[in-house]
Amino acid sequence: MRPKYPEGLEWLPDWRYADQYPDEKTKPYQWAWEFLRRNPEYWDAHKLYVRSQREKLDHEDHFRLSGYCDQFHLRFCYFPDPALNTIPEHFSVGEAWYGHRAPGENAVSIFHLDRTASHLEGSSIVTRPNRILIDLHLDLPIEPQIKDIRSLYKEARKKKKGERMDKIRPDKLGIYLRALDAMSDLNKPSLSEIALAFYPREMEGVGDMRDHPGSQKVHENLKAAQLLRDRDFWKLLALKDPSKEKPRN
Repeated sequence: MRPKYPEGLEWLPDWRYADQYPDEKTKPYQWAWEFLRRNPEYWDAHKLYVRSQREKLDHEDHFRLSGYCDQFHLRFCYFPDPALNTIPEHFSVGEAWYGHRAPGENAVSIFHLDRTASHLEGSSIVTRPNRILIDLHLDLPIEPQIKDIRSLYKEARKKKKGERMDKIRPDKLGIYLRALDAMSDLNKPSLSEIALAFYPREMEGVGDMRDHPGSQKVHENLKAAQLLRDRDFWKLLALKDPSKEKPRN
């Protein structure tokens, strides 16, 4: 049965067919966009952004829009229309946009302690995920402190090793998107029906498909897809760009 998507999501491809989705030649930023634009919270953010272009937002909505910028790592607070199949060139994802910095932007921000101490006293300093807050002593030589920073950085990287990008399977990203779109289908296909479309050979001749490994695969794919859509889409930018890989001899 042809998918029936909610109003406003007619741009979603037919999840039953893999050839309607990006393939292995897709660049990292396109993968990131594909997952971000399927996030329901991003849809809300886009609507608010569009309204901000027409009228002045009140304080609460302005604060909410700024929060969306941080949540989605969006530089310049620009929210493209989710229906766009390709990303406009001026769309950029903050610190996660590896190798890209705005002209004149410094890699390190310096906070003058004398000016901020009164605001920090008695409160907690919360850093973003995957960030380390470094406290430098102005009365001590810089070289030993830099050496300590390098050691701290290496130690932290070792602890994060299990969460690095090698856990994301580029060859599965297409099927992750299909799983998300199947869940948006108002026909409400079951896991076994989705598995039949994803793994037709494995599911052929199966009696009770509910407990079939194919259905379990769909369930696992959906969990991974939702994580990328709702939180980790920006990590896809660290994947290798197929267009920059050297051909094998």
